[in-house]
Amino acid sequence: MRKPKYRVWDKDSETMVYGVGITPETDGSTPYKIAVSYADYDQFDYYPNGVLMQYTGLKDKNGKMIYEGDICFIQIYDNSGNPSEDESFNTKVVFRKNAFQLVDKDGDTWTEWLTVYKGEDTEVIGNIYENSELLKEGAAE
Repeated sequence: MRKPKYRVWDKDSETMVYGVGITPETDGSTPYKIAVSYADYDQFDYYPNGVLMQYTGLKDKNGKMIYEGDICFIQIYDNSGNPSEDESFNTKVVFRKNAFQLVDKDGDTWTEWLTVYKGEDTEVIGNIYENSELLKEGAAE
């Protein structure tokens, strides 16, 4: 079983901080447990004015890890395998109903996209905190 990975958008410094949530034990080992709540991880206390986002466990077509809060470009292909210009759009990654999902600008949810395609036609192009202008180009706000 893999341990969860998190990042935090620190509102105070307006920076994204990766690798938060698990504090190494004094003997150098890393504890592992499934959190009942975010408060169970003491490093989250370092960012009291932060927004926590979890890694989906998937990577985009370029090998970049996909996190909750990422803005992803989705390219749909026609039956011949050619990119369809009418069917490419931005989405944002959300966690709803105990699953990671993609939501487009119309509020449509692409639930199967992450589970079936596993990010292979997905490209992370930013996140909702550092690149909010990308939301205006096609993702849900």
